[in-house]
Amino acid sequence: MEWCNFVVSFLESQGIKHACISPGARNSPLTHALINNGKINCLSNVDERSSAFFGLGIARANNEPVVISSTSGTAVANFFPAVIEASLSNIPILILSADRPSKLVGTGANQTIYQKEIFGNHVRFFMDMGLPEKEYDEIEKKMKEAICQLKGLKNEYPPGPIHLNFPFEEPLMSENISKMKKYSFYLMAKKDEKENSVETIEPSKKPLIVVGPNIHVN
Repeated sequence: MEWCNFVVSFLESQGIKHACISPGARNSPLTHALINNGKINCLSNVDERSSAFFGLGIARANNEPVVISSTSGTAVANFFPAVIEASLSNIPILILSADRPSKLVGTGANQTIYQKEIFGNHVRFFMDMGLPEKEYDEIEKKMKEAICQLKGLKNEYPPGPIHLNFPFEEPLMSENISKMKKYSFYLMAKKDEKENSVETIEPSKKPLIVVGPNIHVN
């Protein structure tokens, strides 16, 4: 549980304000952390396809990243249509999928499908977060990389969907769930985005700046 609190605190510090959650058993640690953060507006929809498109609409309307979260298996696959739309429209949505640990993957049930890199090249970035760790330094590095790819801060790709996969062992929830611990993080400021843009423009002899919605020109 504390591991999920750390991840969600980081996301909140980076400007995540909305999360569309399709509830399930395996993603209950993530769901609890998102709901109890206090600063993230959580919306519940049992249908993953609808939830993903709802999140896509929020991200498009507000021009800011939105979390969509689901339990494991075919639930994740139901995000696919919205992920493709987000990829083609350069809309930043952050997929947080719960998963079985490796030993339980491919055991016959539809919740145990192999879901690593399930969205292929339709996401800007994928990372399997591995089983919970006691030390958070490596997790913070992973999350910083994810946010950079989500927002298009590295000038490799425009903003778009990214996928973080979280395997969870049982028991999924602690017997005594305490109030969520808050963590403090350095905010990746918009100043960094401006600096990256300047680095790209300065070497150009005749730069062309195109202004408009979801437009990316190399």
